[in-house]
Amino acid sequence: MSNILDFSFYSPRVLKIKTKIHGSQPFKLRKYQARYIKHIKEDYPDGIVRSVVLKCRQAGFSTIVAGINVHAMATRFNERGIMLADKFSRTKEVHGIYSHMVDNMPDRLKPMITKNNEEEIFFDNPSKDARNTKAGLGSGLVSYTALDENA
Repeated sequence: MSNILDFSFYSPRVLKIKTKIHGSQPFKLRKYQARYIKHIKEDYPDGIVRSVVLKCRQAGFSTIVAGINVHAMATRFNERGIMLADKFSRTKEVHGIYSHMVDNMPDRLKPMITKNNEEEIFFDNPSKDARNTKAGLGSGLVSYTALDENA
């Protein structure tokens, strides 16, 4: 059964990624990304993923993890995350993947957004006064650099 809560169904229909050659494109999973999704579903049925991936750079795992997290934040209430990279330049680069996905969601599926800047993405009702009658998702992500003492 395919529905919006299934990441494999959601990703090519809602999320866009920035490619080096073709610009912004629908996020169609590569074979190894689809195998990773299958691994997560089968080996972590509680939804709490503890996974170490040994890979080369530019293999698309930051993108798949960003997609999984954006999907969770955009379809569930109170889903919170932290993105941590080793260097400031990589923090900006990976956070940019998240922002691109959020910025390019179809309007009819894009949750209300209170913050989408270089450090945070937060899905909530931007009007504090209206939150009591039309609550947002309360989901969000904060990005940090590992060498930052605040991280």
